[in-house]
Amino acid sequence: MPEIPAELEAVCLLTSGSTGAPQPHTKRWDQLVPNIEAEATRLAELMQRPALQGVTLVGTVPAQHSYGFESTVLLALLGGACFDAGRPFYPADIAQALGAVPSPRALVTTPFHLKTLLLADVPLPPVDLLLSATAPLSPQLAATAETRLQGRLVEIYGCTEAGQVASRRTTAGEVWATLGQLRITAERS
Repeated sequence: MPEIPAELEAVCLLTSGSTGAPQPHTKRWDQLVPNIEAEATRLAELMQRPALQGVTLVGTVPAQHSYGFESTVLLALLGGACFDAGRPFYPADIAQALGAVPSPRALVTTPFHLKTLLLADVPLPPVDLLLSATAPLSPQLAATAETRLQGRLVEIYGCTEAGQVASRRTTAGEVWATLGQLRITAERS
């Protein structure tokens, strides 16, 4: 674990712009660490592993994107996983990247990339985990992905401002489970 001051403004991420022009959002190190540790714990549990040590991540989402940064670079740095430094984009490149890394392996992707990968009908090596975010994923696409890639598919819910806040196994139902110590409550006014 790197010794980084908690109050250090570690990154400046841009919102996606889905609600207007992209806006910069600065995060301190002490905001990133618990978020990523919670994600690492949840993913290890879903993979039925004590931790992510030994897992190699292949990401189709660039590290400049907040989800790509959190679920490849920071998940490796803080969660103990490794990540492939390549940037596979096209289906054949993704399949080749997955085949080039040892098992256990995880594919960090988006619904768009996942759909394109499955429609390309290229031979795919099995993965131990599929991680998807940035847009809702249909249960049908999730089931197809789990069958073709032989791994569990997990969706991450979050935003640039709050980071990753919840996850769900899409084929198991619509209910999201919050990450770490985060709790959601309703207040009546």
